[in-house]
Amino acid sequence: MSEDTQSTDEDDADESRRAQWSSVGDLTTSLLEAVADETGEDVTDLPPLNDAIDPDALESLLTRDPSDSIQLAFSYTGVRVRIDSDGYLFVQQRTGTER
Repeated sequence: MSEDTQSTDEDDADESRRAQWSSVGDLTTSLLEAVADETGEDVTDLPPLNDAIDPDALESLLTRDPSDSIQLAFSYTGVRVRIDSDGYLFVQQRTGTER
């Protein structure tokens, strides 16, 4: 997984992390690691991903047909997650947002 930090256009106080996932098994792991990095928590301290979205459905939707371009967005533990079928993952936590 590769990642970087960037400022968003919406609010200079916000930062987002961008990561890439490259395989079905890597998708959930990459998502959880990016959220943990953004929130400063350990991956094992995060609530179950199932509380926000069905990980199996997420993987199935994003990996089923390489010719489809799919983008999803959802909230998980106070973080906005955007993920697409091209392998890009963005997470953003607004300053002052409660989890």
